[in-house]
Amino acid sequence: MLRFLLCLLTALPLAAAPATSAEIEILQARPLGFDEIAEGRCTLRLTGSIAPGDAERLAAAIDSEEIVIMMMPELYVNFPNGMPRGHSLCLDSPGGSFTAGIDLAKLLIAEGIATVIEPETACLSACAVAFMAGSMGSSNSSGGGRMPYRVMDVTSRLGFHAPYIPFDKLGKSIPPALAEESFRTALRTMVLITEALQGRDLFAPTGRFPKPLLLAMLGTYGADRFSYVDTIDEVGLYDIRLTGLPEIATDEGSWALLCGNVTGWFRGIPARDWASDLLSWGYEVRRLEEGPDPYLPLPEDLLLVDYEYDSAAGRPEPTAFLRQVLSRHESCTIYANAGPGDAFSVYFLENDQEPKLGLRPIGLWATLPRYVRLRDLAGAAEIPTDRFRTLSDEAQRALRLDPVTPVPEFSPGQLWAFSRPEDYEAAPDFDLIDLRPDGTATLARDWWETEIIAEGLPYRIEGARLCIEAQAAFCLSLAGPGHLRLSGLGAELDWPVAYIRPSPAAPAKP
Repeated sequence: MLRFLLCLLTALPLAAAPATSAEIEILQARPLGFDEIAEGRCTLRLTGSIAPGDAERLAAAIDSEEIVIMMMPELYVNFPNGMPRGHSLCLDSPGGSFTAGIDLAKLLIAEGIATVIEPETACLSACAVAFMAGSMGSSNSSGGGRMPYRVMDVTSRLGFHAPYIPFDKLGKSIPPALAEESFRTALRTMVLITEALQGRDLFAPTGRFPKPLLLAMLGTYGADRFSYVDTIDEVGLYDIRLTGLPEIATDEGSWALLCGNVTGWFRGIPARDWASDLLSWGYEVRRLEEGPDPYLPLPEDLLLVDYEYDSAAGRPEPTAFLRQVLSRHESCTIYANAGPGDAFSVYFLENDQEPKLGLRPIGLWATLPRYVRLRDLAGAAEIPTDRFRTLSDEAQRALRLDPVTPVPEFSPGQLWAFSRPEDYEAAPDFDLIDLRPDGTATLARDWWETEIIAEGLPYRIEGARLCIEAQAAFCLSLAGPGHLRLSGLGAELDWPVAYIRPSPAAPAKP
């Protein structure tokens, strides 16, 4: 019986969907330009559950006479050989065998095939592993480089979870040997995934499978549980390109956000959603007519930057240089005409420690706050600059806004952070209130260290009044610009608002 269960285990532990082979289609024989792939177009498509043998069948399709394979491009300034071209695979799958997904990942990297998730489709579990292997040839030197190239639509779903064991198929009593082998199998699978997706290309801004993604995957267990890539922060951290975007307006604060986002992603640190979304300690944005700061180094010899210097003026031509953001913690010089499919090349310099230089081609979506959810970008015609912008004293000063901005009404999804009231002794022991969309609130203190005081507390919104049910219930109401009135908890006091993360479900009100 035990031998039978162990044999059964070898077929089941890495499965997240029925093990029927996926359907593989050749959509177009000739390769696409990188700019077309960045828009979400494909030459190949895989649909359905991923099963052993799918990688071999995809390899056969790629090697068939129907597919035209071109030499890998050389991603140099101005792309002297014309627009780089390659093949891309659209993925629409609920998952399947993790082992088969790893085999697909290895093939996609070896062949330099980009991956795409089309509008209103999903790529989950083993499919998500294969998706992260999407690649483009980046150079012909040293045997050829492979640059990660993954594209998803804002209406699509990309979900990860750890390899799991379907014990419900193995009966109620699990022999110890089987349990031990199950655990080892799951660990081996994560090792194989990491090995298949490790490495970093010369041209890549991040690793192929960044640590934050690995941690999110390991922390999600079960057949129906997924860690979805559904925020600007996750897309930026994982080096994924976006399609299906509306027009996105920009102002000086947008360029500051872009600089803060890109340097944060370079560090590989997820955003702390309780922190202000604009750079602390203020910033300066230098415009085209001002030119970049002559004392900062400029990327004269870095790749993926399409610009020429005006030797007489001593600065880049107007068609290239856009903005420069100078702040206490980082500095960014932003150029137009980046890699194909990207809006900018951002050259950034960390100021805090020994200088760390970096360059990243990226789209206009990176000017949005990191907590913005992708689904809130779908279907919109335009995203104005104040659509998701945090209201904060720092932001108001930096953006030269009226410092007495009225406090908006309450709505689910907001995060409120408070300063100490004048009546210090009467202040509650929390200064953060997170109004979760599920109707429960979390109370916490300390903006930076964030200690949870209570969570799962039901709340109700009654017009311009918010009431939270705790051991001692309290209510908040609007009390003029920059303040709320707190009633309950044994006191009644005016509570200054430090900043507000607006609800993703509705625009921030002026």
